[in-house]
Amino acid sequence: MAVIAGNSVAEAAKTIVVGRQDLLLLLENPSALKVAQVLIEIGVPDSVVRAALSTLLRFSIEVAENDLDQLLSRGALDPKVPLESLQEMAGLHRGISAAQLALLAFGPKLWWTFSGVEIPWRPIGGTVGTSDELSKNSIGEDGKLLLLAVIGSGATFSELMTVSQEHLGALNFDGVIKPDVFAEPLAISYLPSGGAARKVTFLSFALRNLLIAKLEREGMPSEGEPILISWKQFAAAELEAAQVSTSLIKAGNDVNVALCRATGDFFRSWGMPGSRFQGSEITSEWEIVQGQKHMQSSDK
Repeated sequence: MAVIAGNSVAEAAKTIVVGRQDLLLLLENPSALKVAQVLIEIGVPDSVVRAALSTLLRFSIEVAENDLDQLLSRGALDPKVPLESLQEMAGLHRGISAAQLALLAFGPKLWWTFSGVEIPWRPIGGTVGTSDELSKNSIGEDGKLLLLAVIGSGATFSELMTVSQEHLGALNFDGVIKPDVFAEPLAISYLPSGGAARKVTFLSFALRNLLIAKLEREGMPSEGEPILISWKQFAAAELEAAQVSTSLIKAGNDVNVALCRATGDFFRSWGMPGSRFQGSEITSEWEIVQGQKHMQSSDK
């Protein structure tokens, strides 16, 4: 784990959220900065750091009433407060899926944990989703596991194969993984290609559930063995996942091309923006004054 000096961490965090003034203001809070600091030090991808801070900001507004310090003080005194705060947040978003609720709870759970206050790393509710787009692509379970693991984690197929049961679970207050396959969010520690030190990232809620179901059915692999799929199944699963990934990317590109072409066709027939503007819609200064006078007389 790389250790970064305090000032360097603060600057790195500000760079990650550049352009987001609301998140820059959030980082002025020491406990929020601690979230960014720990995540940066353990090598979490920038996109995940932004997600953590964005969901913490929402939690701060909706639950903490823009006073994280006051809520943290309450949580340090009363062990029921952390979980109750997440339940309050869940109550504000009734009807959303468990996956969506897990995402909203991502930053707050990290914030409580890195502040030294215990909170259960477990799902907090939400409706059960039924849509599974990957099932429509004729992909097997192993290929689906690999593909879902790559999406959002920042790790490659081969890097994910360095994750065994001791490298998967919840995080403690300084970002060290505590093995726990049922953790939510589910953190993993992987060895990057050509890297000497492990990095940490997170698996999606959908993958967590899929992995738990597989382990309950097949059992935990031997110590040191990959936890997602075995090496014996890796080659076929990687090929399958790569093929589906390519088709998904192609579909996205096709949609993008179609939208761009439709936009171009529209302006070719309509003309450049403003080219048909006649000016008759402009309200004269006299009309504005008369309107203001009418409103003032109506208020009396």
